[in-house]
Formats: sequence, structure tokens, C-alpha cells
Amino acid sequence: MRLIRSNNASRESESLTPASLFEAKYDWLMRWAMHFAQNDRAAAEDLVQDAFVRLMNSWPRIKDSILESEPVLYSYLRYAYLTEIRRGRRFKIEQLALIEFDDVRLSLKEERTSDPIEVQDDLRRIVAYLCWRKRSAKSASILLLRFFHGYFVEEITRIAVSRRGVVDELLRTAREEVKAYLADPSRVEIMRLGKPPEVMPRQVAVPEERFAEELRHTIFEARTGLCLDRNLWMRHYGVSEPKPVPCELLAHIVSCERCLEAVHSGNGLPPLAQRSQDGIFGVKRRAHRASGPIAPATKEEIRRSIAGGMERFRQLYEHHPRGLMVVVNGDVLAMRDVNSATSELKVQVGSEKTLDIVEVVSEQNIPLLTLYVASVPLEASPEQCQEVALSDDRKLELRLRYTGEGAVIEVHYNDPTFLLAAGGATAMDSGPEDAEAFTDSTVAVDVRPRRRSWWRRFLDRATSMELPEMNPMLATAMLCAMAAVVFLILSLRTSSVMKADELLRRAATSENALAQSGANGVVVQGVRIQTPRLKVERTLYRDVQGKRRLKDRKLSQEDASLRAELEALGISWNDPLSADSFRDWYDHASVLRDVVRRPEKGLLTLIATMAEGSIAKESLTVREADFHPVERTVELRNAGTVEIAELNYSVLPWSSVNPDLFEAVSDVGPVSGKNLHASVLPHLPRLLSPVEIDEAELGARLVLNRLHLDANDRLEVVRQPGGVRVQGVVENSEEKHQLQAQLYMVSNVSASIQTIQEMAARPAAASDVTSIRQSSAAAVPELSALEQYFAQRGMDRTAAGVSVQEFVLSSFTVKRQSEQIAELMNRFSSSVTLSDEARTELSELLIQHKAALLDALGREDRQLTALQLIPHSVTAARENLPGNAEMLHGIAEHNVALCAELISEGNPSPRSAQEIAPQLADSIAQLRAVVLQISAAAQLYTPSSGSPATTNQNK
Repeated sequence: MRLIRSNNASRESESLTPASLFEAKYDWLMRWAMHFAQNDRAAAEDLVQDAFVRLMNSWPRIKDSILESEPVLYSYLRYAYLTEIRRGRRFKIEQLALIEFDDVRLSLKEERTSDPIEVQDDLRRIVAYLCWRKRSAKSASILLLRFFHGYFVEEITRIAVSRRGVVDELLRTAREEVKAYLADPSRVEIMRLGKPPEVMPRQVAVPEERFAEELRHTIFEARTGLCLDRNLWMRHYGVSEPKPVPCELLAHIVSCERCLEAVHSGNGLPPLAQRSQDGIFGVKRRAHRASGPIAPATKEEIRRSIAGGMERFRQLYEHHPRGLMVVVNGDVLAMRDVNSATSELKVQVGSEKTLDIVEVVSEQNIPLLTLYVASVPLEASPEQCQEVALSDDRKLELRLRYTGEGAVIEVHYNDPTFLLAAGGATAMDSGPEDAEAFTDSTVAVDVRPRRRSWWRRFLDRATSMELPEMNPMLATAMLCAMAAVVFLILSLRTSSVMKADELLRRAATSENALAQSGANGVVVQGVRIQTPRLKVERTLYRDVQGKRRLKDRKLSQEDASLRAELEALGISWNDPLSADSFRDWYDHASVLRDVVRRPEKGLLTLIATMAEGSIAKESLTVREADFHPVERTVELRNAGTVEIAELNYSVLPWSSVNPDLFEAVSDVGPVSGKNLHASVLPHLPRLLSPVEIDEAELGARLVLNRLHLDANDRLEVVRQPGGVRVQGVVENSEEKHQLQAQLYMVSNVSASIQTIQEMAARPAAASDVTSIRQSSAAAVPELSALEQYFAQRGMDRTAAGVSVQEFVLSSFTVKRQSEQIAELMNRFSSSVTLSDEARTELSELLIQHKAALLDALGREDRQLTALQLIPHSVTAARENLPGNAEMLHGIAEHNVALCAELISEGNPSPRSAQEIAPQLADSIAQLRAVVLQISAAAQLYTPSSGSPATTNQNK
């Protein structure tokens, strides 16, 4: 599958651009994408565009080493595919509503795992509501331009003649309106407009193109008012300081193609026909070929794909994330909210994890930055860095530093516009020209004329009263009344909202509710700790059930000092905001007085003042809605204040977190008699169905594959009526604990693992052997065919040994991986009742084994070429070989036999290396052809309609 590199590659690389490289490799990329996407061309084209976006993103860093472009592009494509198949299972920082995505394309892409009928009905309701609302609120027209028409914010500011802060605020307001409407349409009522129209659900999902045309028709059918002459538009936008477009006129523009075209001309935007050629969802971007063997792409297809990739890259450039995730090799390792102008995230990765692709992804699953790790120490430098410039002078930087314990990933995101976006724009600070944008632009729930507050009515009456002539007695009475009011206000301020014991009890109950519910998973919490001498941000991990504790990691001198300082104050290092911990400190402290206040809406703060000791005051702040602790402060006497604040809080499934962060629950010994099950997931004491056992076996095999233990002949996967047991021997305790920790996460799987040291410590069984007789025979040295080839050409025997070792390893891999693929196909190809998750695991296993097999074949190919046994690299076989397990197994056996004949000594009928090499090269070509046929064969399994990375729904 590698393209033959031109002799002029070194000169051509200097003039390469991402587009030209993508065009040159397009057919090669599409073949791999079709292989990943199970011959679904639409999904394959999306994967190729995702790879192009990653290439554009990382181009400044990789362009100097572009001669090795195939590994980079293959990695981008592979992890784009893994991202797609894990899309439904990947954790998001928060569960985003449909309308909260930047545009409808992103929302539909993320909602492919949801019910398509419900999603389409919600979009119909959103369009109907915005088309009704746009007559009275400019925010509705702004959201139609952004979400459905796909205009970027900077383009909307030019169309509406408004400021960036105003447009951002109107978008936020409109999205809040829509969410309130979707939650309960009956409660939404707009003054002077009444209630929005009722949209009846269709209860049917239509193909994307038909649905796009339906929404487009709905929007343009909602046109109101008359069109303006094109010259009027040109004069309006052509002046030096154009006025903002009025609400009624903007409502007309968003529903009129003719006026939109005129607005484009007036603002220097691309023609509407060129902009909308891909359709409202981008579904027309594809070539509409039938699924099947891929033919070379036309220039028009490549041009459209590049244009679509450039559009996606523009979306990335304009996207303002509200959350950041660090993703390594497709797995989420850490996350945080973007809640300040500068956001930082630091992740420690153990030495046992291989780094291939490191990405920074937003809460909408948009890859903002992609770092391709081409090499590791010793070849790589101790630190690698990549920086991406985004719109509005924003900057995202990722640093990868190798340490003695593994690697540290640091992310720095700087957004100078954050304060404006967070604070929003108001009519007061946006200037008089933008004031109309906020007129009647907020949703009213049961809106009716409201009476003024009693305080306002009292002031109005007091200012209108005629005061009597002042005298000493009246003055004294007024002073006494004012003093009484002040005293009353102060007493109310110092009074406690609730009792301290009650707050702590409810906070502790809230903290333990998740564990008592029986839920499984990992709490991921970001905290900021600020002391008088330093400020740090940490990501904490805790087992929901409390059964597994974090592994002790070696801390830096600074962290060790901070930990000692916190523990001296009674604050847990791994759970500094624990309500139980605060309650324990409170019960044993000499509290002089305490008070519970409401510092702001939605928060309660318990402040405890101490009578003596080094602590003067200590406080705990909780959310009033659920009593979840969000902040803790310790005010020291004459030593400053320690502040701990929560940055984000989430509960992740175990599959989304690196289990190596935790100690194993227990070491399970050999199974004897009973079916032991060490999984923390539910395991019912019953006989399992064949499908359940199949799913358990697939889960166990995937764990072994991810840990690179599936080539260990000392490990065995045993099927039993009550589940699947993984048993055998591993190298050391670390490998054992790592394997057990991940197997515990798979339902109906038990583990019986021992280390070599534990096996050696067991008493040896008695043997019947009483004597050993030694004998020896003179060995006649005979050279292998490869060694004879080296000797004939006067080459170094040491080099021959290296080549022999390479052929041994690669042929062993070919044998092992082909057996694994054949077994998976024979065992699971006919199982049509597997769950979607099991199908995804099967697909990932096949991809991993095939990638390893192709890599081994590539090593054999390179050896033959380097030794000049064949004139050039092996190309694909010409004949159309069937992609089945029998053919794969037969050719793989032939390949291994030829390798053995080439490197073995003392063959009974020796042939020369020159005679063996062409046949070996032919077997390599045939194996590649068979593997690619298997990877694209649809007979492996029939995906369900909701399965990701398969045929589009209802298509």
C-alpha cells in the first residue's frame, strides 16, 4: 500500500503544500479509509477529510520531514477512525444540548448515536421557533445565520453590521431561549406575540439530503417583507460607517436567497452559490459513488474533498472551546473547563503507555491541536512542542516532556477575548448603534406586566412626599428609626441561613450518594490550590465505590512540600474538598462561632471562627442545589490564606480512564472448583448465553491486544459456562496488576494470573526420572541459504545474523497475526446478535491485527530489497484473491515456510536465496491483497443501524 517514492522527492518536498501532498496521496488514503470504514464510501471520505484537517493543523511542525509522509498520514487516518467508532462512548466534559454546538453539522455528527427520529424532530421544532421569533428578536436571525446557514461569527458581524461582543451575546441569548423552548414549549410566551407555533412530531427519520432540503425550504418559506433593490444594499454597506441592520430587515435577509446574495456582494463575501454548494449539512460534498472497490478519484472529487477539508479547518480556527480534553492514542486522559483567559492542563503519563498521537480536543470533539510523536527517547528530543494560532489572537500550545517516570503533557490555552465573551455585551457598553440588538431579545416565560417591587414603590412615594418642617424631636425620632433599620440589617446579615451541622450533614450525604447508588466509575475533579507562596492546578481521580486507591507516585519537591502543608491542616491530598474531611476537622476543632451565609445566588458558605491555634477561620462553600462542595479556604493567623477551588467535576466510566492510575482490587489466585469472577461489574450467578460468552471473550481479547500480551503463548483465554477466564503466566508483578486491573472492567471475565517469580516459588512436583545419561555428536556446520548468499558476495556474517533475526521475528508475527485474524473471522463472522459495543471491539481487534500483519510484511519486503534479493519493493498482487480465512491462513503458512527455508541450516533439498526470494516476495504481495480484501469485506458482520462508523442512518 506504500506509494513508490520519486527520485526527485527531496527537491519536490521544498514546494509541497498540505493540499498538494493530500492530492498526491488521496487515492492511497482512500484505500485505507475504505479499509477502515468497511467499504462505506461516505464514511471513508469523512475520515480522509479529518486526516487532512489534522495535516493542516500540524503542517508547520512536520513539513521539514515530509519525505516520511505515509506514516504520519496513516496515523492521522487511523486515529480519526478510532475517534469515530468511539464517538458514542467517549466522555464529554458536559452533555451538550443539540443547539449548543457551533452549527448543525457538528451537532448531527455528535448525535449519530442518538435516536435519529428524535434529533430530526427537535431540529424541526428549533427551525420553526426561530423563524417565528426572528420577527421580534434579532438574536433569532443571528442564530439562524450561525447554526443553520453556517456563517462564522466574523461574517455575521459584517452582515448584521454589529460588534463581535454583541453577536456573541445574542447567540448565547438565542441558545438559552431555544433550550427553554425545547424543555417546555407550553411555558414560553412572548409579549405581544403570544405562544410559539406547535410543531407536531413526524415520528420518522428521513435521509440527510432530504432532511437538509426540508429545513432549507422551511427557512426560506418564512420570508417576510419585500426585497430591497440590489443597489440599495450596495449603498448601505458601501459607506464608511454603515448602520446596523434593523431587526425586521435582518429577519427578511436570513430567509431570502436573493437578498443574501446581495448582502454577499456588498460585504465582499464569496458568492452564495459557491458557499452553499455543499448543502446545509455538507452532504453534497461526497461523490455519491456506490460502495465497492475504489477507482482512482477524479480531479473534481479531490478538489471538493480539499475544499471540504479547508472548510473544516476554518471551523477549527474560528471555534471557541468551553472545555479542553487531552486525548492520547484516542483515549481521553484528562479534561478541564475553560473558565478564564488563561487555561492550563497538566497530565502525567506512565512509561508503560506508548505515545503515538497526542491531541487537544474541545468539548464538541473538535481536534484543536494534533501532535504526531514520530520517535521516542533516545531518538527523540527530551521535549517536543507544538503551537496553534486561532482566531481573535488566541493561542493553544502543547508541550510533551519526557521524564524518568514517563512523560508529562502540558497544555496552555490563551484567549484574550474571554472576559468579553464571559461578561457578554450589554446595550450600555456596546454603544447606541447596537442598542437595538437587545430590544425584546430575551425569552419570556409566562411574560406578563410585572408590578414594581415594594422597595421601588416605597422610594417613589418617599421622594414624592412633602416633608414637614424639621424640629429637634422629629430629627431625634428619624435618627432612632434609621439606627433601628441599620441594626436590623446588620442582624440579618450576621444571622445564619441554616445550622452548620445541617449543612455538613447534607454535604456528606450528597458526597456519598453516588457510591450508595451502586454506580461504577471514576470521579475526575480539577482543583486549583493557592497558598501564599504558590498556585497549582491538579486533576484528581477517585474510584466512585472507594474499592481502589490511587497508586503512590513520586512527587516533585514542590508538590511534596505542598502535600505536607495541606495534611498538616487536615486537608486530604487526593480529596481536598471532601465534606467528610471538613466535618471531621469541624467536630474536633475549638470553634468559637460559626455562621452559614449565602455569598451569592446558588451558593452556601459555612464560616467557622477558631478560638485559638494557627487557624483563624476556615470555610466550606457548597452548591445550594445539591450541597456539592466547590470551595474551601483556610485563613491562617499572620500567615496568609490557603484557597482550594473546584475547576470541573465529572464521573467517567472506567473505559475512559487509564486503569494504571489505580492499585488492583486484589490478586486473584488460580481458580479451583468455583468460577471466581473478579470484575467490579455485575456478574449474575447463572449460565451465560453463547452471545454473552462471545462478548466477554471479545472484551478479554481486546484487553490483551491493547496491553500487547496477545502474543504471549503463556496466556490462555478459556470459555466456560459461567463466563471467560484468562489464565497463565506473565513476566512481573507490574504486568500482572496491569492486566488484572483492565480485565476487572470486563463483565463475565475472571483472571488467574501468576508471575514467573511466583511460579518458581511454588514447590516442584515429584518426578519419576532417577538418572540422566549424557551423549553428544559431532555437528557438521552447514550454512543457510541466506548465509551462503552473504558468503558468495563477501558480506559480513554479522549482518547475516541481523537479517536472520529480522526474518525470524517478522515471520513469527505473520504467523501469529494471520492465525488471530482467521480465528476471529471463523468464530465471530456469523454472530449477528452481538451488541454494538461488541461489534466495535471486534472491528478494533481486526484492525489492530491487520495493521500488525501488514507491518510485518513490510519488514520482510524491506529486508529483501535491502539485500538486493528483489529489484524493488513488492506491489499488490494482480489476481483478485478471495478475502477469506482459509486463503489467508494458507498463504501465511507458505510465507512462514519460505522464510524458514531461507534462514534455516541443513535443509534436505537446499535452494539458493535467489530462488527463494521471488516466491517469498510473491507471498508477501498475495498476503497484502488478501488482507485488504478481508478488511473491506462486509460479511464480517452486519452492523446495526445505530452502530458508529458504519453506513449512515436511513441512507
